[in-house]
Amino acid sequence: MKTITKQILFLICILISALHLQSKNSILQENKITTFENIDSVASWSTNVKVNYVTINNSSIRYLTSGEGDPMILIHSVRTRSDFFQKLIPELSKQYKIYAIDLPGHGGSDIPKGKYDEAFFRDYVSQFIDALQLKNTTIVGESIGATLALTIAANDSLNNIKQVFAINPADYKVGIKRSSLLARIVFTSCEIPGINLVASNAENNLILKRIMRGGLYNKDAIPSDLFKLVAKTRKHKGFGRFFRAFSKHYSSWIKAREMYSNIKIPVTLIYGDHDWSHLEEREANKNIIKNSSLNTLKNTGHFASVDNPNEVLEIILDNKINTSLKTK
Repeated sequence: MKTITKQILFLICILISALHLQSKNSILQENKITTFENIDSVASWSTNVKVNYVTINNSSIRYLTSGEGDPMILIHSVRTRSDFFQKLIPELSKQYKIYAIDLPGHGGSDIPKGKYDEAFFRDYVSQFIDALQLKNTTIVGESIGATLALTIAANDSLNNIKQVFAINPADYKVGIKRSSLLARIVFTSCEIPGINLVASNAENNLILKRIMRGGLYNKDAIPSDLFKLVAKTRKHKGFGRFFRAFSKHYSSWIKAREMYSNIKIPVTLIYGDHDWSHLEEREANKNIIKNSSLNTLKNTGHFASVDNPNEVLEIILDNKINTSLKTK
């Protein structure tokens, strides 16, 4: 009991220190919106990746492209970015035309005002698909990206989506708070009126690294360049506003499961055996989604595309649908 108390106090001290060091300047920038078209303009980890921008809802959205073939959209987890898939893109681009999006509020995309709930992100990705006129599309999503892949498929009235790979969907109670005690403190603080304005701007490299490591079985699996890119995002004007809004509306990701029964295309569910979801939650998703299979990766955490990319790739490529989808 004394050990647990000391750990709690230690983590609270880290948070308080971060609040003191970072909140003042960040709060002054809360109500501004910035575009980042000159930031991170080149994907440094690959010479075969092109950085692009498209305007959606008057916001600039950054995305990466690579390869040729039927389109595959990659949707990252909360608080990361398209470069999250850097261990997958080189192989996937040999068989697909890759479109890896930076969700609004992430990476090099703008941080527009909004609720940042499931519907907000789904609208942006759906408009992304329409803007680029993507057909016969496979979607690979991780964490909230997996949930988005499933809800987009459930609402695909134009039959643009032919297959989904959902990696560790974040659609259960508490969500990322299951990562660690520190994550619980940070995200809970962002939900408390009066504290959330400061807490949402409190992140520093130590806090971010500890939270990200909480999603890994192999704790050193995060590429150093990816961590540096993810860390940059908190310097973008409006980051605190996004972070508060996402925390406030997290329940929308749980409610999203109600749409899964509408999915008619093949779905491959991929879970790490050390993912934050519980076994019964994984089985429940398989049972809700009619045409689905469930795969479990050993010695793998929540961020499977970073933690165990080779097995993720094997499942995706082994389950590829080769026949083209007939569109209306």
